[in-house]
Formats: sequence, structure tokens, C-alpha cells
Amino acid sequence: MNEIPNEVVHKELDLIQKCVERMSHNSFIIKGWTVLLFSGAFAFWENHPQKQELLPVVAISLVILWGLDAYYLQQERNFRQLYAWVIEARKNGNTDNLYNLDYKKAKCSSCILKAFFAPIMLLLYVVPLCVVISLFLYNCDIKITYKGENKVYKTTPAASIEKDNVSPNYKPSHLAKDSATK
Repeated sequence: MNEIPNEVVHKELDLIQKCVERMSHNSFIIKGWTVLLFSGAFAFWENHPQKQELLPVVAISLVILWGLDAYYLQQERNFRQLYAWVIEARKNGNTDNLYNLDYKKAKCSSCILKAFFAPIMLLLYVVPLCVVISLFLYNCDIKITYKGENKVYKTTPAASIEKDNVSPNYKPSHLAKDSATK
């Protein structure tokens, strides 16, 4: 077999390593945007008049960033597999796909679902998504129609105590007894 010069192999590995670094950097930037989006949403949470409108935007943005991050993680894994394949192939004198950065020709493929549900991805995206969804459900009004009656149940603590439903002559039982004895 033909001996491939070390300079050629090192240059090819350097090109692959640069691709791995670029994908890793892109993934890091996406994670930064995710943290910024999530913390920024809660910074504006108290002063935002329509909280129900803010939460779906944050949730959709989290899902989009999660998908982008999973894509870059998958690409990074594919280039790492290509790196390992090049080392093994060049040791054996294989000059196929020399300087070719197409990882598919080296039969490298990482599933995007594995990248999507990697532990770090679940921690970084599912936890904030669950918080956003639970806050959305907590702050929305639930409308129930039963036998022609329309009732709106408010799920927020402040909205659940409605002054309109309390009779002006109402006194709690412990106060009613005290006023009768006087």
C-alpha cells in the first residue's frame, strides 16, 4: 500500500478539527441565546400586561433553538466520526476521499433524535419549556360549558377571589358569633 505523508494526514485532520470546532462554537452560541431568551422573558414577566401572549412566543423560540442546537450537535458528532475514520483509513494507506469533508462518504451518520434527546439538551431545553408551559396554564382562564351555562374559571390566585361573588352582608362564622354576643 502507498504510504501517505504525515503532513497530508495532519492537514486533513486539521480541516476536520476546524469543522468540529465550528459546530461546537455554533452550539455554544445557541445555548447562550437560549439562556438569554429564558432569563429575558422572566425579566419582562412582571411588567408585561398580557402574560399569556408572551409565553407562547418564548415556548416556540425555545423549541426552534432546541432544534438548531440538536442539528449542530449532530453535525459535530458526524465530523468526530469522520475524524476517527480518517485516522484509521490513512493508517492503512487508504487514499479514498482524501481532503473530502463529506462525512456521508465515510459512512458516518449520527441520528438527530439522539442529539435532540441528549442529556444536556433535555436539561437545557425541556426544563425551561416545562416552566413556560406550566406558567402559561397557570395564567390562562379556563372556560367550561355545562348544560348551557358558561363559566369562566380563573386559575390565578388573585383572580380566583372575586369581590363580586361575596355578599356585602357576609360575615365569617367566627365573626358572626362574636357580634351576636355583644
